[in-house]
Amino acid sequence: MNDIINHPAHYERIGSFECIELTRLYDFDWGNAIKYVWRHEMKHPCASGALQDLGKAAWYVHDAMDNGLHPAPTDPMHYELADRLLRLAKRDQVAHAETFWQALAWRDTDRCVEALEHLAGRYQTHDPQGYMLVLHTLKGENSEEGR
Repeated sequence: MNDIINHPAHYERIGSFECIELTRLYDFDWGNAIKYVWRHEMKHPCASGALQDLGKAAWYVHDAMDNGLHPAPTDPMHYELADRLLRLAKRDQVAHAETFWQALAWRDTDRCVEALEHLAGRYQTHDPQGYMLVLHTLKGENSEEGR
């Protein structure tokens, strides 16, 4: 049974843990980027829906960059836990976003951006306009429409 309040299907345990176990370790922007990458394939089975979630992730990554926020847990005491969860996300191929999870583990903003570009590129032929919106959002263009 799908409990849409406590355990919606698009955030449920994929592999070894639930999305919230990772997002709660990060600030608002990076936590939301993680959430939208995590669910982009599950909540929206079509290319346009997946690109919408990747566009939202891109908006939050760009906002984090604008505000000097790095892709690292807010509490240094959580680095080890975050690294373990990111290794599991990569191993379990959560959202087929292994490059994004690895970039987060490296705490590398530029590689997170590259990973989002790569993820969006998977849908380019199905929705070229949505793909371009994600790219523009990552560059800070159309920043209000990305949310």
